[in-house]
Formats: sequence, structure tokens, C-alpha cells
Amino acid sequence: MTTAASPERCVQCFILLYTLLFEIYFMKVLHIEHPVPNFESWKKAFAADPINRKASGVRKYKLYRSTSNLNYVAIDLEFDSLQNAESTLQKLQLLWGQVEGIVLTGPKTQIFDVIESADV
Repeated sequence: MTTAASPERCVQCFILLYTLLFEIYFMKVLHIEHPVPNFESWKKAFAADPINRKASGVRKYKLYRSTSNLNYVAIDLEFDSLQNAESTLQKLQLLWGQVEGIVLTGPKTQIFDVIESADV
């Protein structure tokens, strides 16, 4: 004979399931943008991958270059979890402290949930 779960237990299970699905379903994107003194030098530094993007949990990245200022870039790093996005941001902040003014200046960052994506 089985017994029914209490309403409180059902709510706890629902919250846990929702949290897990939310983390899985909603990708996290660390958006970064900043000016660079020299685009080619910055691109080489980015390609060198000093934080090991794959090991940091980056699933995909996109690079953007401003059409009105060729020395202004934006980067989107996509993650499966908020924890990986936050950890990578901390690594980047340490790195930026060492190269500020040489490779980049004044980075702005924000972590976003991807709530919708479509090809049209």
C-alpha cells in the first residue's frame, strides 16, 4: 500500500524540480564589452585563451566588433550554469587587473538568462 505525499512535500519536490530544470533550460550568458587599444592584439590575446574557456564551462562564445568603432568589442560566453558564469567572471576580473590599459580598458559585464532564441 502506498501513502500520498503531504502537500508540503509536493511543494518542496516541485521547487527542487523547477530549480533544476531552470538551471538546465535557461542558459546563462556572460556579456562583456569594452574598448581595446588595438583590435589585432586583443584578438590574439583572446585566441590564446588564458582562462581555458572549455574547462571554465563555456559552451559557446560569440565575438562582436563595433561597426562605428573598430576598437570596441563585445563577447558573449554561454554557460550551462550560473555558478560557471560567475566563476569565469571572477577569473576574468583577476586577469583584467593584470592587463588593464594594455589589452583592454574598462570592461562592462552582465550575466543574463537566455529566455528565448529563434532563427527567423
